[in-house]
Amino acid sequence: FKDSEILIIDKQNKQHFIQTRINVIKNTDGHVTRYSGTFQDITERKYAEMALQESRRNLAEANKMLKLIINSIPIRVYWKSKDSVFIGCNMRFAEDAGFSSTEEVTGKTDNDMPWKEQAEIYQNDDQEIMKNDRPKINIEEKRIISQEKIIWHRVSKVPLKNMDNETIGILGTYDDITNVKGKEEELNKKNEELERFTYTVSHDLKSPLVTIRGFVGLLEEDIGSGDIENVRVNIERIKSAADKMSHLLNNLLELSRIGRFSNPFVRISMSKILKDTLDALAGILQPHNCLLYTSDAADE
Repeated sequence: FKDSEILIIDKQNKQHFIQTRINVIKNTDGHVTRYSGTFQDITERKYAEMALQESRRNLAEANKMLKLIINSIPIRVYWKSKDSVFIGCNMRFAEDAGFSSTEEVTGKTDNDMPWKEQAEIYQNDDQEIMKNDRPKINIEEKRIISQEKIIWHRVSKVPLKNMDNETIGILGTYDDITNVKGKEEELNKKNEELERFTYTVSHDLKSPLVTIRGFVGLLEEDIGSGDIENVRVNIERIKSAADKMSHLLNNLLELSRIGRFSNPFVRISMSKILKDTLDALAGILQPHNCLLYTSDAADE
């Protein structure tokens, strides 16, 4: 017998699929004596088969496109079973884990990864999220790869559900923010430097103002008493304090133009530092009759 399928188009231009079966009947001598045949309309079955094949092709294309999309996004994606066993990931995650393909990750656990020292922490975290049915979104985590290498991730995890809304595992994503954390640390250091610098500048600028205020008070007293010599001396000290403030402001302006820089260490006279300090405080100390005295011995 022989089976075959025939496509027939009727008068209404509709297609019909017919399955034929022809039986060959022979006599005892082996000669063909007659034929018998059957015909069966298999149009519905054929269309169902064609629809199934098309559905499979579409599903294969959809899976291919989904895999392409997952591998193209700039973050790491992975999913685990309820036992925290990896059942899928994108290529970026596989590369982080030290594998050359996503298939190599399937069946592995965190104990098989470069971060195995923290495997228990991650697995407990998975179980807590599934148990409480509560996602964890945009949490910064430190991952210790080795003593020399520490990286930072921004992590999100959600319970993975099936079509019946049952939790079947964990879906996770993370992005490497190590460079961002490095920039934040650098910015924090610069802010600390700026805070110290601001305090120093504020202190240094306040000192000439205190001196000027003090000698203005003395100047009023000297003018009232007619002590012309002290008036001249106090005016000179006020001018000196004003010049010092002008010098500080010019240095500050120069610093703002050239940015951060460092100067080499230089030797400086301690007696000069003491003299400048006493001069700056003279407006406060003089009314109290304090003895202002410096010696070159301070340099020893």
